[in-house]
Amino acid sequence: MVEATRNPEKYNLTTGKYIEYGTSPRSTIALFIASKAYALLNGKSYVTPMHVKTIAHNVLRHRILLNYEDRLTKYQQTRNR
Repeated sequence: MVEATRNPEKYNLTTGKYIEYGTSPRSTIALFIASKAYALLNGKSYVTPMHVKTIAHNVLRHRILLNYEDRLTKYQQTRNR
């Protein structure tokens, strides 16, 4: 998941054109620690893929820098409503 934000073309991500800078390698560590904490808070002594999926947005959202094209597209969609 983290690697895909840095190399979206390698994973054929159509939304990759909107990413200016992907997440850093440290985000993998943050995702790992946050997933363990989330599992523990939910009474589990192990991490499942669902734990990672649940916490990923909160961990990664401020670590991905979107480009101007993405912000313009969102602005135009908001304006056309």
